[in-house]
Amino acid sequence: MVKNKNRHKSAGFTLVELLVVIGIISLIGSIALVNVVKVRKQARDTKRMADIRQINTAIQIYIIDNGHAPYLGDPINCTASAGFTNGTNCQAYDSDLATWQLLATDLQLYLAGLPKDPCGQSCKPDGTNIWFGYEYNSPSTIGKGCAGTAGCDPNSYNMESMYQIFAESLEKTYQPSGVSDSIFHSF
Repeated sequence: MVKNKNRHKSAGFTLVELLVVIGIISLIGSIALVNVVKVRKQARDTKRMADIRQINTAIQIYIIDNGHAPYLGDPINCTASAGFTNGTNCQAYDSDLATWQLLATDLQLYLAGLPKDPCGQSCKPDGTNIWFGYEYNSPSTIGKGCAGTAGCDPNSYNMESMYQIFAESLEKTYQPSGVSDSIFHSF
C-alpha cells in the first residue's frame, strides 16, 4: 500500500505567509492614506484660490459701479482719507461673522454668497493655534498704511478704490514657523 505523503499537509496558509501579506497590505494602505491627505490639502488650496478670485472679481465690479472699494457698511470711517487722518482700520475676516457679513452685504448684488475658507479653524497645522482664513482690507486700511510713509499722498491717486483680499495661508506651503504663501489681490 502506497501512502499519500501530501495527506497530512494542511490546505491553509502558514503564519509567515499571512504576516507577509498583512504587511504588504498595510504598506499599500499607508501610502494610499498619505496621498489622500495630500490631495485633500491641494483641493482646499485650489478652492481658496478660486474663492479669492471670485471675491476679487465682485469687488472690481463693485468699484466700477460705486467708484470705491467696499466700506464695510461704514462710509465715514472706512474711507481711505479716514484711515490716513485718524488711523481707522476697517477689515473683515471670514472667521468673524459680523465683519464678514458687512462685506457680504456690500457685495450682495455681485456675489450670491460670500465664500469662507474651506477649512477655517478646523484645520490647525501641526497642532498650532494658527488657522486658515480670508481677510479683506478696506480703503481705510490702505490709507492707514500710507500715513506716515514719505511721499505718500492719498490725493495723488485714487486710494478709495484700493483694497486687499487674500487667503492668509495655503496648506501646501505652510511652515511651522508661520511663514507661508498667501493669495493676494491688492488694487
